[in-house]
Amino acid sequence: MDIKYLQTFVTAAECENFRKTAATLFISQPTVTLHIKNIEEELQATLFKKKGRNIFLTEEGRLFLPYAKQALKTYTDGIEEIRRFQQGFEQKITVAVAPYIASTILPPFLKYYFSLNPDIDVTVNVLRSSMIAQEVISKKADIGISRIMPNQLDLIQEVLFKDPVTLIVPKEEEKMSEEECLQKYKLLTLNQPDYSIDLLYKVRKKYPKVRTMTVTQVSISKQFILEGLGVSYLPRLSVFKLLELGEVAEIPTQIPNLPESFSYILTTEDSEVMTDFKQALKSFIKNIESK
Repeated sequence: MDIKYLQTFVTAAECENFRKTAATLFISQPTVTLHIKNIEEELQATLFKKKGRNIFLTEEGRLFLPYAKQALKTYTDGIEEIRRFQQGFEQKITVAVAPYIASTILPPFLKYYFSLNPDIDVTVNVLRSSMIAQEVISKKADIGISRIMPNQLDLIQEVLFKDPVTLIVPKEEEKMSEEECLQKYKLLTLNQPDYSIDLLYKVRKKYPKVRTMTVTQVSISKQFILEGLGVSYLPRLSVFKLLELGEVAEIPTQIPNLPESFSYILTTEDSEVMTDFKQALKSFIKNIESK
């Protein structure tokens, strides 16, 4: 079966309209009709039924769809593997990583890692921390970098880093005290689900009149601080680049026992390339922490 026919079938199933399918694939509508007809003749089955201008999968079409998608994926993966070989990559690592780490530490680390290992291909899948352990266990990823320790016996689990939480404020407020900043700005909260409630309790105990704004992602909290919309207690590594560039400021805190942010690295085996990757990542983070 021609791979183009499968692509047309899968796209038609998603678009539910031959005209939209043709536009999506940059082919003519008669070509779409021909591709579907050829598949149906080969399968001896009717894959679509018409209703007005739209089309819908038949029971046979619904049955065939996941197999068509898998065939396309296998074909695409094979092409990528050939391209990887042709480009001179010797080994491949797939990393499943939490959004917070993917948007902060990972980009500068990969730049550093590729400078040392130009022949290793790295694929990055950004997933919620709650999904990463299963991604590694199922072998869809070689390495997981998560903010949650799953405590599963079939995983090798290590603390990647322990990150102190610090008060981050707009750069022009670097000479203010913590109390002054919390009087002037709203506190951006709930961007750290593992400890945000405990942190807010400690802040309110010290500064009862603090005003808050809920912002549930670290990346958005950083942008709000840059725009002068608030301040936030954030893991220091999440803003190390902004601090290095002088785009935000760090204010000493008077709040005792602030929580720490933990990140974990997960694997099911320790091959040489994965061990080197982990050691490079740990060294990179230590270098940041020492600055």
